[in-house]
Amino acid sequence: MSLTYLQLEQLFASQREALSRRLMRLVRSKELAADLIQETFVRLMGMSETQTVSNPRALLFRTASNLAIDHLRKQKVESRHISESVPLEAAEQVASQAPTPERELWGKQQLERVQAAIDALPASVRETFLLHRFHGYAYHEIAAIQGVSESTVDKRMNRALKDCWAALQSQNNS
Repeated sequence: MSLTYLQLEQLFASQREALSRRLMRLVRSKELAADLIQETFVRLMGMSETQTVSNPRALLFRTASNLAIDHLRKQKVESRHISESVPLEAAEQVASQAPTPERELWGKQQLERVQAAIDALPASVRETFLLHRFHGYAYHEIAAIQGVSESTVDKRMNRALKDCWAALQSQNNS
């Protein structure tokens, strides 16, 4: 089902307390949890116009958790970067980790082949793959969202991975 603004508002009203507790456990800040709840609402509003949702509550909690995890990762990287600051002179002595032009071209070609393989997947298989690999959903969550069994999710993931692998192998053999 597609969520209307009113349905989304009702979902947030009924789940706000539980969602807040979950986010508080993750980020340990009442203010940040409140900000993440607002960001979740905005994200779901954008999705509600374009996607059909079979389990809105699961999507709500997964979206909020993903936003919290993203925030924590960003915070960890920023704190590590500050603590690992190196004087400019020492940094100049480090060899460049930038790929050679040939390596960069090869990487772009691989990416294009995988993207083409993903684009060529049937819609249900592509959605399953993207939910798992790019959005971090577990198989049981995807099954709930799509209204299918976990076995179907597993079969779709195997199909997607097989097709992506074949695309990479075809590049290596050319």
